[in-house]
Amino acid sequence: MGHLSNLLRLTLELSKKEAVTLAEEIDYLKSYIELQSLRLNKTLDYCFDTSIDLKLSEIFIPPLLIQPIVENAILHGIIPSRYKGILVVGLKEIDQGVCITVEDNGIGVEKSKEQNKQSKNNHQSYGSKILGERIDILNYNQIKKIRFGLSNLNKKGINSGTCATLFIPFSIIKNLTPKIAHSFPNYEKN
Repeated sequence: MGHLSNLLRLTLELSKKEAVTLAEEIDYLKSYIELQSLRLNKTLDYCFDTSIDLKLSEIFIPPLLIQPIVENAILHGIIPSRYKGILVVGLKEIDQGVCITVEDNGIGVEKSKEQNKQSKNNHQSYGSKILGERIDILNYNQIKKIRFGLSNLNKKGINSGTCATLFIPFSIIKNLTPKIAHSFPNYEKN
């Protein structure tokens, strides 16, 4: 029950903010993944692969931006797979921004799409659609844009999961970073 209450508390806290640090987002993701792991009877291993030079508490991103990607990896990749789930969330600084990858050892993009078409329960996943809409809003009037992509992972020509890539340019991160309050001298009369 601790994971659920922690996740609910963090969801409420983060959803009120315009921006969160990567450290806060990772804490949220850990709670989310732990809850999913419990739900799946511990058939899910995960890790965060972070560049050593990335200052997680100094980089701000929109809140809850990575969670739908992780959710899709678990629900549409790992759960339908017959193997133990492995999830790797990578964070590193590249060219003009931060690159976030979510890799899973699930069934892959194409097989997931195929299964969704054949599914009889007519469940619609809104995670990707909402993520796309949020990215469009965040990219509005921006020269450098947030980019998102999905690709199949292949080992020796055999599908071995999915890699989702989210690139957030420093120009957008800079706009989200809270401005430091200026301190002005205090001129008091004696």
